[in-house]
Amino acid sequence: MSERSVLIIGGGIIGLCSAYYLVNKGWRVTVLERSKTDFAGTSYGNAGLIVPSHFVPIASRGMMTAGLKMALNPTAAFGARPMTPGFRNWAMRSSRFALSDHASRVAPYIRDLNLLSQREYDEMLPAIGMPDHPKKRGLYMVAESQHCMDELAHFQVAAMDLGLESHLLSREEVSEQLSIQINSFGGVHFLCDSDLPPHQVMEKLKAYLSSVGVDLQYECEVQDFKATNGKIRAVRTNKGDFSADEYVLAAGSWTGKLANQLRLNLPMLPGKGHSMTLTGLSQVSSAPVLLEEGKIAINPMVDGVRISGNFVLGDWGSKPIRQRITAVQQRLQKVIPAWQSHNFSKESIWVGFRPCTPDGLPYLGRVGAWENLTLAAGHAMMGMSLGPATGRLVSQILTGEKTSLPISALSPERKI
Repeated sequence: MSERSVLIIGGGIIGLCSAYYLVNKGWRVTVLERSKTDFAGTSYGNAGLIVPSHFVPIASRGMMTAGLKMALNPTAAFGARPMTPGFRNWAMRSSRFALSDHASRVAPYIRDLNLLSQREYDEMLPAIGMPDHPKKRGLYMVAESQHCMDELAHFQVAAMDLGLESHLLSREEVSEQLSIQINSFGGVHFLCDSDLPPHQVMEKLKAYLSSVGVDLQYECEVQDFKATNGKIRAVRTNKGDFSADEYVLAAGSWTGKLANQLRLNLPMLPGKGHSMTLTGLSQVSSAPVLLEEGKIAINPMVDGVRISGNFVLGDWGSKPIRQRITAVQQRLQKVIPAWQSHNFSKESIWVGFRPCTPDGLPYLGRVGAWENLTLAAGHAMMGMSLGPATGRLVSQILTGEKTSLPISALSPERKI
C-alpha cells in the first residue's frame, strides 16, 4: 500500500497536533500556514492552561447574562462588535443554545475532551523534548466579591459531580497556598487542571515535526480550491498548487472564510484576546490563577508571568485595545498588592483571535459534500487545551479507526 498524503491548512496548535499524530502513523504530511515562520498566533499568546474545569460552554445562560451586562462596557472583561458581518446571526443562534439545557448536556463531553488532551500531553510533551511538562499544579479560581464566591461554591459542587477534584478555599488559604498575598473572598483549587508554556510547546512541536519529515510551509496563503465531483483535487496558494489524498481545514478563526469557498456554511466569529508576559516581578504565585470576575488568567512560567484576558467578540482588529488593557492592569494591582509598583506601561501587548462557534463546541469531522475533507476548528479559548485530543481524533478519522471519544456532537453538519 502506497504512503497516504495529507495537506493540513493551518499551523496553529490544532494543525500541528494533527500533523504529529498523522506523521507518527506513517502519513506524508504538509502543513500550510499563512503567517511567517516566527509568527506568534493564537496558539502562542494564550494562558497555557489545560482545563477540564472549564466544562461550561460559551453558549450557556450564565455566560449570556454576564456577557450582555458587560458587552458595551469598554473596561469589562467581555466586549462585542455587533456590526461585524454575521454577528447578529451568530448571536441569535448562540442565544437559542444558552436558553436551553445545552450547557448541562455537553458539560461531561467538554470535560472528557480536556481529560483526553491531558493524557495525550503526558505522552506528547516528553516525546518532543519537554519531559517536565505539563505542570500538575492545578488552577486557582479566585473570587473578588462574596457574590462571586457564592457562585464559585455552586460551580465547585457541579465540578465534583462531574468527578473533577477540587477544593473550596478561604481567603487565607488562597494566599497561603499561592505564596503571595491575594485580596480575595476565597476561591476554588481545581486540582484536575494543569499548565504549560504555550510558546515553547509550539516551537518544540515545530522542530519535532520538521525532524520527522513534515513539510511546514510558511507565508503560504490559501487562495482557492480545485474541487470536482465531491472531491478536493488541490489547494491554490501564493506559492503554487498543493495536492494530497486528504485535506484538513484547521485554520482557526479563518476557517469559516475558507470553508465558504467550498460552499460550506460554518457560523463562526473571532474572539479577540490580549495577553502580556511580565518579568522582573518581586513575587509571583506558585500556580496558575484565574481572577473569576475579571476573567484574567495568571500563569507563572520560567521566562515570566503570562497574563491573559479580555475578550471582544467579532473584533478582527490587530491592535490592542488600550482602555481594556488598562482595566486589566488596574485589577491586577488591586488584587495583588505586591504588583502595585510594577510599571505596566513598558509591557508589550499580544493580540490573538479565538474561533468561536454559536454552541461553544468545535467543528470536528468530515462533511458530506467533500469526501476527502476533515474540519478541525472552532475551539474558542481552549485551542491549546484541546489540541492533542483534536489531533488524535483527526488521525483516527482519517485512518478509519474507532475514535477515542464519540464525535457526532462535534459534526460540522450538526444543527446550529
